[in-house]
Amino acid sequence: MKNDIYLTIHLNARAVKTRIRDRLRQRKFELERLERSFARTPKPAILKLVSTYNDLCTQLQSLIHQRRAPPSAIPPHPIAREGIFLLDVDDEIWQDIGLDNDDHCVEEETHLMREWSVMQEWIPNDLVMPFHLRARAEELLSICVVWKNKVREIPCAWPVKHWGPTNEDLL
Repeated sequence: MKNDIYLTIHLNARAVKTRIRDRLRQRKFELERLERSFARTPKPAILKLVSTYNDLCTQLQSLIHQRRAPPSAIPPHPIAREGIFLLDVDDEIWQDIGLDNDDHCVEEETHLMREWSVMQEWIPNDLVMPFHLRARAEELLSICVVWKNKVREIPCAWPVKHWGPTNEDLL
């Protein structure tokens, strides 16, 4: 790990971002005014952490462009210094793009491979597929019968001669 520069910087960036979040939470949720005056996390310390994190992001992006990172590596997004103390839910501080472990990707790929195998077994079966398609078609036709009766009085915005299933299909 000591020789893997990308991994070292990646882990450092993740640790710094976690530290920034912790400091911002501490600052946000200090309860009493007296506690704020003595135990307050100063803004410059948090802003220094943001600068450190952004420098690490730049280094990671550089390593990715130099192809000295794993092929699927995504550079993390830097954190904007402006508005960092507002703690909006959409801020970059809460996003872990490029910093997540790839375990969930492998897990998702395994899940998709299982689904794919099941579909390969299920779909070619000439008896099962038509049954399910007919059942779904009947369900959708039932919904259409109810829906058509309720919206019959609403004028159509476009000139359409026929839309949806025919009356014979609905019977």
